[in-house]
Order: sequence, then structure tokens, then C-alpha cells
Amino acid sequence: MSVLDRDAPPPGHLPLHELTARYYSATDLCDWDAVRACFSPDFRVLRIYPSVKAYRAGEPQGVSTGLEEALYNSRHTLEALGQTHHTVGNCAAEIDGQTGVLNHHVRAYHLGTGSKAGMFQETLAIGKLHCRHGASGWLIEEIDYIACLYRGTMDLFMPDGVSAPLPESLPMLRGG
Repeated sequence: MSVLDRDAPPPGHLPLHELTARYYSATDLCDWDAVRACFSPDFRVLRIYPSVKAYRAGEPQGVSTGLEEALYNSRHTLEALGQTHHTVGNCAAEIDGQTGVLNHHVRAYHLGTGSKAGMFQETLAIGKLHCRHGASGWLIEEIDYIACLYRGTMDLFMPDGVSAPLPESLPMLRGG
């Protein structure tokens, strides 16, 4: 029996690490078909927390419900930027039968283009990819993205002329 058969036991932690690498690489390349291939058709929710405090309180700043909304929001945000780069490390998988969570740290760098050329925003975050193993291997069902530190400007993500101040409760690294 193949390890990709529905009733087969899931493989070890390495495939979850590989799924995480594929997801962030495809995101940086804006390869939306490859991003979609990382998700379960039953994908439920992408939650973005502005801080660890907000995560602990269960208060996300942004929520995308369902696969189509999550992909639309990611695509709309990232394609407006000049370039993104996500570096992933400190991966630790927790597997319980056919389900698993890949806990990891992310360094996300976003560069502006056009009227926002020269602007950047960098986030150090904790990611949690909640996954399920099935006939197609491990696929993402939920994402928690917990921002920890910020550097640069959030204006990069706003329409021209609109400022995006960070809440005072958020830790921030100042720099240019």
C-alpha cells in the first residue's frame, strides 16, 4: 500500500516541512496554482494576528474564510508589491494520526514598487500550518500567522495617500 493511500499511516515530519517550503516559495513567486496545490479543498480559515498577545486572546486582525477568499486576499496583497521573500526556520511538526501542525518561524520581507519604490516592510512571525494527510499527501487546512516584530512601514500595504499606523501595543523595530 502506498503512503499516499487514504488509509495508510502518514509519513514522518519531513513531508510537512517540505509542504511549508513549497507554500512559501510559491507565495514569493506569485505562483497561485502551486499555492493552491498546497491546500486541502476543505481549507477553512487563514487567521492573521498582529501580536502574540492577540493570538493568546483569540483576536485575529484579519480572517480569510475558505480557500477562495484566502487565495484572493493573498494574491491581491502580494501582487501589488515589488517582491516578497519569506524565510522559514525553527520548524517543529506535531503529528497525531492523519492530522498535524507545522509550527515555524517566518521572516517576511516585502518591497514596494511604483509609487512605493524604496519602501519596505519586514515581519518576524510565528506560523502554524494545520494540516491533514490524505490521498494527496499532507495539505493545509488552516493557517495561524502570528506577527511578533515589525520593521519598516505598513503603508506599503495601503492605497496611495492612506497611512497605516501600527497599534502602540505592537512591538516594532525602528529602522530604515
